[in-house]
Amino acid sequence: MAVKRCTYPGMSFLTYWIFLLQMLGGGRRGAEGHGRLMDPPARNSMWRFGFPNPVNYNDNELFCGGYAGIVFKITTR
Repeated sequence: MAVKRCTYPGMSFLTYWIFLLQMLGGGRRGAEGHGRLMDPPARNSMWRFGFPNPVNYNDNELFCGGYAGIVFKITTR
């Protein structure tokens, strides 16, 4: 018995693989871990709206300790 390949009519092997790789590659989603609160403005971003706060040009790179902060919080209970 011959095995029949299930492909779309007129689709070559290379076209099939290019299509498959595009679908797999396009399905990946990344996470953007940067952001700032602008409405209402957070204390670190208020200088952008004219408030007399200290200038913080890295106001989109703030974090709460990351992995080390979480481990420290859990182990010091």
